[in-house]
Parts: sequence; C-alpha cells; structure tokens
Amino acid sequence: MLGTRLGFALERAERLGDVAAWLNLAEAIYAQPQAGAKSRDLSELRAEIRSRSENLRQTYRSRAGRLWAAQRLDELLHRLLADELGTGPLSAETFTHIEALKARNLLEALADPARATGAKGLGPQAAAAEVAMMSFEPAEPGVPNTLQDEMRLASMLPIGTLWDAAERAQQLRVIEDEYERLGIEAPATLQRASLAQIQQALEPGEGLIEYVVTRVSLHPAAEAWACLITPQAAQIIRLADFRDPTAGFIGSFAIDGRAPLDMSPLGNKVVSARTAIRDGDEAAAKDHLVELAAVLLAPIESLGWLDELRRLVVVPTGVLHYVPFSALPMLDGTPLVAHKAVTLAPSATAWQSVTTRARPPVASLIGLGNPLLSYRPDLQALPDAETELTRIAGRLEGVASTLKVGAQATEDVLATSAPTAGIVHIATHGAFPEENALDMQLVLLARSAHHDGPLHAEEVRSLDLRASRLATLSVCNGGLYRFGPGDEPYGLAPAFLIAGSENVVGTLWAIDDRLGRLFMTSLYRNLLQAGPAEALRGAADDFRQDGADIREWSAYVNVGPGRPLVQSSLPSSPEVGGLPAFLG
Repeated sequence: MLGTRLGFALERAERLGDVAAWLNLAEAIYAQPQAGAKSRDLSELRAEIRSRSENLRQTYRSRAGRLWAAQRLDELLHRLLADELGTGPLSAETFTHIEALKARNLLEALADPARATGAKGLGPQAAAAEVAMMSFEPAEPGVPNTLQDEMRLASMLPIGTLWDAAERAQQLRVIEDEYERLGIEAPATLQRASLAQIQQALEPGEGLIEYVVTRVSLHPAAEAWACLITPQAAQIIRLADFRDPTAGFIGSFAIDGRAPLDMSPLGNKVVSARTAIRDGDEAAAKDHLVELAAVLLAPIESLGWLDELRRLVVVPTGVLHYVPFSALPMLDGTPLVAHKAVTLAPSATAWQSVTTRARPPVASLIGLGNPLLSYRPDLQALPDAETELTRIAGRLEGVASTLKVGAQATEDVLATSAPTAGIVHIATHGAFPEENALDMQLVLLARSAHHDGPLHAEEVRSLDLRASRLATLSVCNGGLYRFGPGDEPYGLAPAFLIAGSENVVGTLWAIDDRLGRLFMTSLYRNLLQAGPAEALRGAADDFRQDGADIREWSAYVNVGPGRPLVQSSLPSSPEVGGLPAFLG
C-alpha cells in the first residue's frame, strides 16, 4: 500500500479494528495527488474501501443508522466510481458498483418487509430520537411559490446538516443502544442483482436506462452518465460534465434547521422545467424540456439504441427522480410518450426483485374514494372520485370490484381487502410533508374505531399487498417521492412496493381534480392487456393530441415493471450479426 504517514496510520487503524477511522484515513489518502502512486495500489485501495464501507454499514442495526452510514460514505464512493467510469461496454463490475449506491434500505425491506417499519417496542427516548433524526423544521409558511417548492424537492433530504451533526450522532447512539438492548440484529444485506440477471429479466423489446449522476467535492451533480441495457448487450455513455466554475453557486446550504437546498446546473434545469410545467407556461416548458432532452435523451437516441424498443425501464437518480421523462422531446421534436412506454424503478435490483416475484392473476379490485374527512373541514369533498371508481371498475372485465366511499372508505377496509386484491385504487386527498417525507407522506381515509384516518407511508409498509399487481394513488403527488442518502426513496411509492405491490401509479405534481378523473378512466381502458406503462402512454398521448397542457398529460408515472397484467410479450428486437442494431 502507499508508503506515507497516512498509510502507516491506516495500518494502525486496521490493527485496532476501527472501521470508521480506517475509512477516514483511506479517504484522505485517496484524495491526495496521485502522481507517485501506482495504479495497482489505487485499484487495491478502491476495492478495500468498498469492502470496509460494507462493513461499516453492517455495524448499524437501525434504518436510521444505515442511512447515516450511506450519508457518511456517499461522496467517497461516488469519487471512486467517477474515477472508474468511461464510455464503452458496461462491465459487470462497474454495474455492481453503480447499484451499490442506490436504494439499499429499500432492497432490504423488499427482502424482509417485517423489518421495513423499524423496530417494535422502542422506548420513548429512542422512538423520539428516531423521529428527530428523520425530520427537519418545516418550511416557513407564506405565499405559495412553485419555484421554492421545486428547489426544495430537487434537493437530497439528508440526515441532518453539517451544523447539527453532533446532535444527530447522539440521537443515533440512543437508537442503536435501544436496538442492541432489544436484541434486534442488523438486517441481512440483499444481494444486488448482477448485470447478467438484469439482462435475463428484460423481455424482448424492453430496455433499461440506469442514470448515474456523481456527487463529488460538494457538487450535487458533477457528471451525468447512462447505462444502456438490453437482453443482448450493455454499454455506458457519458452524457454531460457540469463542473463549470462559471455556472454560479454550486453546493448545498441550510437555514434555521430546515432541510438543505442543493444547487447545481443539472438541478436548475430540472427545477426550471418543472416550474414552467406546473405554472402552465407552455412555451417556457417546451424550451426547458428541450434542454433536458439534450442531456438525458438525445445522446442515447443518437446511438440508435431506442429504435427497436417499445418499453423503457428508467432508473433515475438524485434530482432526475423528478423529471417527466415521457415529456422529453425526441430528435424529431415529438415527445417520448408518442413512441415509447416508460416505467420507473428506484434501482435495477429493485426492478428485478419486483419483476421476478410470482403473483396470482388479477381477480379483484378494491377501490376507496371520496372518504368522509370530518376531521379535515378545510378539504372539499371529492364526488368525482366516486364516479371515477365506478367507471374504472366498468373497464375491468372479469374483475370483481369492491368499491367503498364516504364513511366506508377506511384503513380497516383496505387492510382486510388488500391481501386478496389484484388492484388497489385510492382516490382521495393526500399530503407531502417535506420535513419527514420518509414516513409521513400520506393519503387521507375515513376514520374508524381502530384508525385515525390518515394513512402514512410507515403504515402502508405494514400492509399485505403481495397479491397486488397495481396500486393506483389518485391523489396529488401520489407518484412523487423524496430521496435521501444512498439515493434512498422516501414516501408512498416505495412504501407500496415494500408492502408487496408490483406497480404504483401516481402523479409528479398536483392535478386538476376533474381532469385527473378523466385521465384515470382513460388509463383503465386497456390496463389489463397493455399493462400500466403502455396504458399510461396511451392515455397521455391521447390527452396530448387532444390539446391538453403538458402538466395534464405528463404528470403520471408508473413505478415498477409496467408490464401487461395478463400474459403478453413484446415483439423481439431485430438483430444484426448477433448484436442489437444499435451496436451493429
């Protein structure tokens, strides 16, 4: 290893078994100018850092602890990855390193849903510490401001800030001590899917795009890359370098205990596009979408990689979780939705895990709509939601439908009916509290003797939805989720996946109630045969061609495989010389 004073200190930390100190020293060594270092030494150091990082993560028993570890390791592991990335064939090793930076807690929860809601029976001090670790001060109330909302949304929701790190570390110590007292072991780490397994899981005519955005040297989005994977081939391409010193402020800042705001050129592009779309400024929205497409789509399309694909599995990262991919214009100027069905996934491994899980055929639907919300007199009733339920049930030939509205639309009904329901449809009000998006994003249901009405993400994770092929959240921001350290998704959509649902449909922003009901009715027209991804594409393209604004047809997303809910397959892609056409 490198023969420096830091290297000797590294050896001492090794002898003492101090993993955290070892990583701190290894990070310092790796950050040094490497002129005198041998490439073999650096390669070995990278491998050892990754191994020790896994060891550090495994020392934490709690969900909070593993998020804390991810936050501690994110920049270091992104730096290692950035030094290895290069345009060309995607190697199995590089793919594994990319997947190691995505949604690890989600993967463990998918493997063991019983652990997904954290420990049971925590003492009051530890329970309070757990809530405090995951929370921030709420944003100051004031005049609604779409731009400010979007800036907060486009920022990672971390575990604290630089200014309260000591306080959060103490909270974590209380939590971990309580887990140890209760005898709760660390969850088993779910094996990440290999590149070969992902390729094997893809159907003909289906491709996966996994975006990589590196976070290095306090830069929230330094470089953008894309992994392009089909059943036959895989490659990685560099999309853009955003390390422009003239681009204005780049970094993250926090004020008065509120969640930090990230600023970067890529983040600014996403924020500008979403703000224009939500404000209904069609001209500005189209301009900003063109800018985004030039980075995220045009380099891929130019390769010819999209030509023979009908369904795209998009694995976003960081701020890209909020991009309306279906609205990105292709090189001919028409939006992606006119040509391709798009579905999202938090990671390629999560997609593969959900895709390969056996499920029964869709035989029934449970629909809850327009619940009686006497505890929220500030919210209007949603009579159109009742019409929505009746109409979608009529679209599902051969599927038995149970529809509950008003005082009957309760969490009790959901909990008892969902375990056998192939489709779960909820049409109500929702809330997206950014101060604790991990657990507290919610939908509002009617009160009952056993439940208070609000159904939070932490409660969703404890539901049994293993029979569910689709959970449709016909609520504002139902498809929106925040991301935390380790690109961990927070909120309702991942909670429904953890509970067992194969797909989750929702929106990336609030939608007019009447138009939302019309869209849902259109979506269910050919849902079973086409699957949620193609059904969304068809409904969105119909709305687009009828002259609807971008915000009305591009808001809807599917998280999950998106495949037909009855037996079907996509046509095979033409091949040239044994390789896909884009590599021929």
